[in-house]
Amino acid sequence: MVRRRNRDHWGAFLLIWAVVLLLIGAAGCAVLYQYLGVYEATRPEIVMDEFIAQTDADTLLREALADVRLDVTEFEDQQTLYSAYLDAIDTSLPLTYRPDLSASGELQRVYIVRAGTQNLCSVVLLPDGSSPGFGRYYWLVSDIYSAPITQTLPSVTVTVDALAGEQVFLNGKPLTDRYISEQNMSISDLSPYEAQRSILPHFVRYTVGPLYGEVSVTGPDGRTLSPSAETENSSIIHYLASQGKRSYTICAPEDVSLRVNEIHLEPDTITDSSAGVLAGLDIYLGDQGYQTVKYQIDGLYLEPEITAHLGTAELSPVEGSESAICYFHPNDAELQERFTPLAEQFFTAYIRYTSAHYDDTLFWNLISRVLPGTYLHNYLSTTRDTMLWAGQSTDDRTLAFDNFSSVGDNCFVCTVAFDVDRTSQYWNEEVSMNQSGIYELAFVNEAGTWYAAGMNLITAE
Repeated sequence: MVRRRNRDHWGAFLLIWAVVLLLIGAAGCAVLYQYLGVYEATRPEIVMDEFIAQTDADTLLREALADVRLDVTEFEDQQTLYSAYLDAIDTSLPLTYRPDLSASGELQRVYIVRAGTQNLCSVVLLPDGSSPGFGRYYWLVSDIYSAPITQTLPSVTVTVDALAGEQVFLNGKPLTDRYISEQNMSISDLSPYEAQRSILPHFVRYTVGPLYGEVSVTGPDGRTLSPSAETENSSIIHYLASQGKRSYTICAPEDVSLRVNEIHLEPDTITDSSAGVLAGLDIYLGDQGYQTVKYQIDGLYLEPEITAHLGTAELSPVEGSESAICYFHPNDAELQERFTPLAEQFFTAYIRYTSAHYDDTLFWNLISRVLPGTYLHNYLSTTRDTMLWAGQSTDDRTLAFDNFSSVGDNCFVCTVAFDVDRTSQYWNEEVSMNQSGIYELAFVNEAGTWYAAGMNLITAE
């Protein structure tokens, strides 16, 4: 009897537990069913599906272009890069989206919207402030900004080798020291005039990347450079931004001592011994005559330090002499005061002759001031036919005379810096221009009268 009673109690116990477990399971199923309903109602994809269905690519782009967020260097404009990207894709393709897990979190969902396979923008969802429970949220569209297109665009790294101290520009912005990846890159082919400098010319290398759009590298002279060479890695573009080797022409009287970067220019470096305004005037110069000579210095990377001396006097180059660096004997103030009117009368007659409608009077006024038999006299005489067609006029001119120096008792030289506004009539077309530059002039005393005997253009613009 005892054993039967125990079996009855055990059966009742099992029945009760079965009922309890059934109730717990039913409650769990009810909770699970409720959770699944909440989960389905709070899925952010529902909001995205509705958003995509109710919008179009143009609307998305307008919103995204107002908030462009791209991780690019200072050499690229985010807005420009994103706009160029969108111009190259087909926005008529169906819109889709995918989650951006790197930017999403518990209280934020980010989706990248695409047209076909191309990214258009990123859409940000945030909780709307209410919750059905279970730690779930209802979502709403909070923000639209540019998609991370730099993840899909091809990129390059740019390296630029430039002469230290020269300014180089990448996409219109200067490359600064922060982008230098290598310094003191030696130059193997230095000229003897630079190989002994205390600070040698050298290159530095700039490295910038990644870059996603068009690349434009501008050298110190304003030229847009082309890549210098192909590399094995197509993602690296190399430029050589140095202006390259420079050449300088130096003009000076043959008795002037010249040094370039502390190296004396010897007579065997003279390239022209008849470059001056005194050519052809030997019979008027006597023992004090001299020639203006030219030196050509090639293969320099840096602007040289040039010094010129006549005895112990240090000379300065003529200002504005860009095509050639020109030196003259020291200015004689007394000579300048005495002969400036003579030089001005000649050069004013020259300007009038070359700047006014042709008139025989202007020609004879000019040629009467020039020594017959000289190169200058012959040159002006042959211009008469040309000047018949010039038809030019001018009212504005500026003349400045300097560098007066005596060459014997019957000759002196000087310079004139001029600035002339010209108006020319070519048939029915009127052309206005400005001309400026520096001439070297020579004057000779013949039978008690001073004549212009030489005229040499030093530089002109």
